[in-house]
Amino acid sequence: MTRPRPEDPTVLDPAGVAYHQLLAFPARPELADALERSPLFGVRRHGNGATCEWLQFSAESDPSPFPLARIRSHREGVLLEAFSERRLSLLRRAAREAGAGEIAADQLRVFRVADALADPARLIQPLHDASGEPLTPREVAADYLRMAWAWIPRDELGNRPPASVVGTGRGRALLEPVLDTLGRALRSEIPTFPAMSSDELHEILLPEARPRTPAPAPPRSARNR
Repeated sequence: MTRPRPEDPTVLDPAGVAYHQLLAFPARPELADALERSPLFGVRRHGNGATCEWLQFSAESDPSPFPLARIRSHREGVLLEAFSERRLSLLRRAAREAGAGEIAADQLRVFRVADALADPARLIQPLHDASGEPLTPREVAADYLRMAWAWIPRDELGNRPPASVVGTGRGRALLEPVLDTLGRALRSEIPTFPAMSSDELHEILLPEARPRTPAPAPPRSARNR
């Protein structure tokens, strides 16, 4: 696979992809308000907090259906998640420039994607979820697909990441055959990746619209392990 152009800060180098989580205390109730005012973030409120997805790199760029990274705020703290060290640093800068203030790390965890998929209970769990159930491998896989795989350039797409082409008819047509064989390719590259059908991959990676708010998560009881 061709390496990304270093001058493009939105693409990910597959060699540096890992699951990064930054946990910060205390709670920051004003954070979601600041990010909701920013055109760069899509915000969904929960009873005890909010999920804030970074959907637009800058005011000059187009919004994406795939988040560059994510912030989950809660009355107990703030959780930042990204799939590279640089992406996490850029997320903190974007949040600061949006008026959310400096987010200092109280805990920082980094996992290989294969390890996160093999044992999702090792990850910091979503702060707003009071069920106590750990994330499922499919949930971690969906995060990887949307926040990492979608931002890695592919030869079949002219050395462009899926996130940059999914908004056009021609780009979606180029993506279709990639997704038809992606499940097998992912399990070959990452043995702990869950078996996912072509339909599942199409649902995650060929969204029908570009939402300004994160898609709602299904109830915990309805999620497959």
